[in-house]
Amino acid sequence: MNKQLSTVIFDVDDTLYDQHLPFKQALVNSFDYPFTETDIEKLYLLSRKYSDDVFEEEQSGKITTEDLQVYRITTALKDLGYQITKEEALHFQETYVAYQNKITLIPEIKTLLDYLNSKQITLAILTNGNTDHQQMKITQLGMDQWVKPDHQFISGSLPFQKPDPRVFDYIVDTLKLNKDTTYYIGDAYINDVLGAKGAGLNVVWFNHRLRAPEGDVTPDFTATTAQDVLTFFKSQLD
Repeated sequence: MNKQLSTVIFDVDDTLYDQHLPFKQALVNSFDYPFTETDIEKLYLLSRKYSDDVFEEEQSGKITTEDLQVYRITTALKDLGYQITKEEALHFQETYVAYQNKITLIPEIKTLLDYLNSKQITLAILTNGNTDHQQMKITQLGMDQWVKPDHQFISGSLPFQKPDPRVFDYIVDTLKLNKDTTYYIGDAYINDVLGAKGAGLNVVWFNHRLRAPEGDVTPDFTATTAQDVLTFFKSQLD
């Protein structure tokens, strides 16, 4: 095994699966608006931003999970000129969760998991969110066949959350990992790149949404496609 790579820790949302797809499906099925593909992409990115903006308040109990869910879709739609009620926002959320219950792994990521497993690389998961909801996604994706249950970490069950470097340190300490040979892969610049680099880990930024960096910290590798991710890790081990 290449001494430069011993462990890979995966984010979940928009890293293991395409989070845009269930969002689009829920949007189209919930609202009778003439959304273009560009509108849907904007709404997806805006909803992620607004969710991140109030995530710490939700985790600390200052607002409810329902408040966060209503806020992110209502505010995103408002930015594009659409006004919806709280009831409409909650209906969208129910539909969104229903489609999340049908998510599947990005094909190249599934190939990567098989490949890393064959090379006896230690695999783990770190995702922000409420424990039950994130565990539902992990289970739906069938991740137990690659990642041991005790290697699956959800911020809702931990004292810290991304981008706090301490949540990464917690995993390193718990699993007794070598930071120098551990890679974290995720799609969010602040949560994943800044968080993991702040903890001293190697980072692959899966930037398939082509977002601009929100800081001057440089990931070890930036991938814009799932194939880029697969090729990178193979190059580290082959």
